[in-house]
Amino acid sequence: DALATISAMKKQEAYYYNCDDYLYHEETMMSVTAPLSESCEGGPIDDECREKMAGWCFQMVDFCKFNRETASIAMSYVDRFLCTKAGKKAIRDRKIYQLTAMTALYTAVKINEPEVMEPSLVAGLSRGTYSETDITNMELEMLGALDWRIQPPTSMSFCRLYLALFPKCSMSNEDRQTVLQLARFQTELAVCQYDMVTVAPSTIAFAAIHNSLRGLRMTSRASSFNNVFELLVESSAIDVNEAGKVGQQLMNLVSQNCCIDGFFPSCGDTIDRNSSKTTHCTSAERSPR
Repeated sequence: DALATISAMKKQEAYYYNCDDYLYHEETMMSVTAPLSESCEGGPIDDECREKMAGWCFQMVDFCKFNRETASIAMSYVDRFLCTKAGKKAIRDRKIYQLTAMTALYTAVKINEPEVMEPSLVAGLSRGTYSETDITNMELEMLGALDWRIQPPTSMSFCRLYLALFPKCSMSNEDRQTVLQLARFQTELAVCQYDMVTVAPSTIAFAAIHNSLRGLRMTSRASSFNNVFELLVESSAIDVNEAGKVGQQLMNLVSQNCCIDGFFPSCGDTIDRNSSKTTHCTSAERSPR
């Protein structure tokens, strides 16, 4: 059942798919070791560099009409690879980091989509910076460093399971889909934020669902919803205090990025309630420089 699946996925995220604050660790190491060599083109990466590549991944999956969750999976590969010894060089060299992110998307598409992106296509998107051999070699190195753990539990996979726990009579199918769409938007914003890479996807999902229900102002059904949240907290060991802080972070991200059909404050891009896709990433671009 859903609770058993949630429990199994939480064990996976805790033991096999967790991520460290790798930029902080690397910065600490660099402060006590010799300076980087001049071969590190562009210098070490930062959170802005990561945000640009995450946005590029979402743009690419939109352009290719792939599932946007594939971009989230690709960024999981990137973040976990950079936590390994093999991935340290990508932290110190933006050119290698770009190759890492493009390869991660190539691999995520291969595993999760019915169609594949050929290495030649990915190499072409780099404007000749990387060859097909560069892509395939990086893929092997990344998979080895990740111990071939390539099916991470995503925030959206938790969202779907959490929502399945709510009784059918608690909301209409339309409202259920809207809650899921609003939660999806928040989880995708979280994927692009470096300061959330250490937060468990299950916690992000919990906060996103909670925010979405509040945003829809479903106060008349608060008792039914609270029962489900209490069940999740008890059975899935959700840290309520952390989830509350994450929920506020997500709301801040939403207010900075868009207005969702009147449900959340602020302004910017919009979400179509009848669409399964947010519009904060719309067109594909070649790899960012």
